[in-house]
Amino acid sequence: MTLNPDDKAKFIQMHSAAHKADLADQEKLKTKAGLHLIRNIQLLTSHHAFEKLHKYDEVQNKQEDPKLREQANFLQAKRANLQRAIEENSRKIEEKHAQLRERMAMENEHHEMLDELRKRMMMMQRQICCIEEEKVMMDHDCQVLQAEIDAISKSSEA
Repeated sequence: MTLNPDDKAKFIQMHSAAHKADLADQEKLKTKAGLHLIRNIQLLTSHHAFEKLHKYDEVQNKQEDPKLREQANFLQAKRANLQRAIEENSRKIEEKHAQLRERMAMENEHHEMLDELRKRMMMMQRQICCIEEEKVMMDHDCQVLQAEIDAISKSSEA
C-alpha cells in the first residue's frame, strides 16, 4: 500500500493523536496488566506505522527508476483505457436498460389494450346473447300473431 505525502502527514498526525489518547487512557488504568497491554499496543502501532512509512519510502525510491516509471506510466495508461471501456460499457448497458424499460412499457400498454378489448368482446357477446334472446321471443310472438292472423283469415273466409 502506498501513501502520498498528504496521507503520510495525516497518518503521522493521527498516530500522534492516538498516542496522546493512549496516554490519557493509561492514567485511567490502574492495573499492571492493563499498562503492559497498552505498552504492547503502542509498540505494535509504532512498528506498523514505521513499516508503512518505510514501504512508502521504498515506493518513492523505486519510482525514480526510469524502467519502473515507464512501467508505471504504461499501467496508468492501461488503467485509463480500462476505465474508458468500463464507462462505455456502462453507457451501453444503461441504453439497453432504457430500451428494455421502453419495450416493457409498450408491452404493458398492449396488455392493457388487450384486456380492454377482451372486456368489450365479452360485453358484445352478452349483448348478442340478449339480442338472440329477444329474437327468439320476437319469433315466438310472430308465430303467435301469424297463428292469430291465420285464424282470423279462416274465420273471415267462412
